Amino acid sequence: MNVLNDVLFEAFANASDNVYIYVCDMRDDESRWSKNAIDYFDMPSEYMKNAGMIWLDKIHPQDRDIYLKDIDAVFSGKTNQHNCQYRALNKYGDYIWLECRGSVIQDDDGQPLYFAGMMTRISAQNKYDPLTNLLTVHELYKSDFGKEGIILLLGFDAFRKIINNYGYTFGDMILKEFALQIIKMISSEKVFRFNGDQFIIICEDYTQQQAKEIFYQIKKMVKNIGKHMEPAVTLNITAGAVRYPDNGSTKEELLSNLEHSLEHAKTKHRGEIIFFSQDIARLHLRTLNIKEALTKSIQRNFENFELYYQPIVNQYDKTIVGCEALLRWHTATKQVSPIEFIKLLEESGEIRLVGNWVMEQVMKQAQIFQKQYPTLKINFNVSYMQFEDRQFIKNIIEKANEYQVDKSLIVIELTESCHVENIPRLSKIFEYLREEGFKIALDDFGTAYASLNLLKNLPADYIKIDQSLVKEISLTHNQKDMIIIDSLTELSHRLDFECIIEGVENQEVEQALLHVNAPYFQGYCYAKPLPCEEFEKLLKK
Repeated sequence: MNVLNDVLFEAFANASDNVYIYVCDMRDDESRWSKNAIDYFDMPSEYMKNAGMIWLDKIHPQDRDIYLKDIDAVFSGKTNQHNCQYRALNKYGDYIWLECRGSVIQDDDGQPLYFAGMMTRISAQNKYDPLTNLLTVHELYKSDFGKEGIILLLGFDAFRKIINNYGYTFGDMILKEFALQIIKMISSEKVFRFNGDQFIIICEDYTQQQAKEIFYQIKKMVKNIGKHMEPAVTLNITAGAVRYPDNGSTKEELLSNLEHSLEHAKTKHRGEIIFFSQDIARLHLRTLNIKEALTKSIQRNFENFELYYQPIVNQYDKTIVGCEALLRWHTATKQVSPIEFIKLLEESGEIRLVGNWVMEQVMKQAQIFQKQYPTLKINFNVSYMQFEDRQFIKNIIEKANEYQVDKSLIVIELTESCHVENIPRLSKIFEYLREEGFKIALDDFGTAYASLNLLKNLPADYIKIDQSLVKEISLTHNQKDMIIIDSLTELSHRLDFECIIEGVENQEVEQALLHVNAPYFQGYCYAKPLPCEEFEKLLKK
């Protein structure tokens, strides 16, 4: 049966003028959209290839990250459900709010076949949110803010992780309880469900100090909700705030600045309330410019991306036994920190494209190195998000075979291990890769509460002691860090892991670590990350 031409599609497509239906055949990325959607949003055709990217151009620039993050989770296999709200441009030139929901239909082998769903114009929905009974976003745009005051945008911290661990029903219970408690503190006509786990409060005639006080009361209330859940969970919130009319002459401008404030707070001051400022506006503009430049670099065949290589040495004879490939990127005028641009790539979902490029460059370079240095290992970083992508795992094996590299000399490092949500699934992936011949390393070890759990449950070959434990060590101080490192390396040795200690930045640190049961060191003491040509010169020495 051809789902794209199914009579059921025709029936649902004509059910309402305010609901838009779509079906995508995920095997060839061919989609069919209902005729009312094609007409209202001025789309090119009822049948389309690559409809997702065509639709992306219609989505409000400020909402594209939300859409991309959610849709990427679907197409990477991380979730089977799509559910988010955003604004899209209609044929009249207006951005209207949509709630988009979709599901993946799989075949008997669990492979994705179709992605189907509907978009509903929020303006056509009820006045109240059906889950929380709070006012909806549409009502927010119709409401009177008053002459002056403060608007708060509250967002739960790490709410996605709670849903992944305990399910959507549990998450809904938290949001419903939050709504019940918040209207005991603030008039229900001033509280709105904004987007997912985010809520807006209109604080008419409030001072900045009064807004802070109400935020900390809400924060305390949220923690109590978490304590009384079954099972108990740790809940926290962060808030962005704007003053009106000072921070915007229109509701659109105020809400835009409000979102920027919350984004900044979640990045830099999690658990606090941050008021909008021109510094935040400048940082947001800078971030937008970097995102745009990153996208252009990817579209131009990964222009301005480059791999640098940092040696890993045998601590006993100081010979180079391997290297770590580290991603670097620059704009036309300056180098951008990997901490900054990799986070943006992950938020946009473009890390999948860049990750595949990095992996292939590593395989190409490994082929060259292995001809000249037959025992040299190459490490490269893979985020948990990338490990969740089944196609990426297949690509690693295909490229290793294509370039005919010795897989035992390729070390795949799991970064940001504290973000791991499904340890049993990741364990199976690691087992599969190790059976293919690759080596696995746990990076940034010792920095997250989950580290020991990962050590116990994930099959790996190396652990890398994080540089944060190493950077201040000397022979005479920071003995606590030294005890931690001694314990970690001894534990790893007894569990048959080999240790690589990162952050050996000078000879003083090196001397302090010589007694440690770890065969490999890495850090500026031996070399900083180098472009490939310079690293090859170092090898020849």
